[in-house]
Amino acid sequence: TTGKPEELISEVDMRNVGQNTSKKTVTLASFDVTGLSFSISDDLEFPVVLNGGEKISVTVRFTPAQAKGYKGKLRFMSVKAGSKKQKRMGISLRGRGVGNRTAAVNRRMGFPSGSEPTASE
Repeated sequence: TTGKPEELISEVDMRNVGQNTSKKTVTLASFDVTGLSFSISDDLEFPVVLNGGEKISVTVRFTPAQAKGYKGKLRFMSVKAGSKKQKRMGISLRGRGVGNRTAAVNRRMGFPSGSEPTASE
């Protein structure tokens, strides 16, 4: 991005798409985000039930205050069908503040049959 400093980007929304790649139903009990400068900008109502193959989209906002690298995690609690045990899973978030501009990495998350998330850039 080029332009006058007041026209440069100071925040980035990263849309993260998760898919239940198993044949079993997965219930998402909650989402949260860790790390300075990361926040969830969607209003989701829980629990969220994902049948096999279904997707969910979560937007993480990145608003760096300084020109440096930032790390965080998008975390979620899930419960497999037929189980009462909740499992915390997450995906790493990275972003870099660059002066008055922002660069960020968007990731995809998945819920495969082993209930472990997958991520790819």
